[in-house]
Amino acid sequence: MSVPTECGWCCLILLLTLIYFPSRPPRPPSASATTDRENYWKGIWSLRKKTDYILLAVSYGISTGVINCWASLLNVNLRPFHISETEAGWIGFYASVPGYFFSLIIGR
Repeated sequence: MSVPTECGWCCLILLLTLIYFPSRPPRPPSASATTDRENYWKGIWSLRKKTDYILLAVSYGISTGVINCWASLLNVNLRPFHISETEAGWIGFYASVPGYFFSLIIGR
């Protein structure tokens, strides 16, 4: 598909969205919509005083950093064993996929 064709489709979808878009929602807002919201940056700034949050952030940062360093150096570390870059990439992929599934299971 050419760029002008894609642009035409995008403009058509935008036009249809603007025509159809309702002026107000079909249902009234929830009770939580009337509550006062705290300032986002004030909340972020207050986290620096919470020890539990700092421990969580540091532990997550260390574990993520170690895994990412290991994955980025996997090709270099496996080169002496005559494993190609493609195979090292697949090894890294297969090593990370179970972590995604286990995090979903443990997170529940």
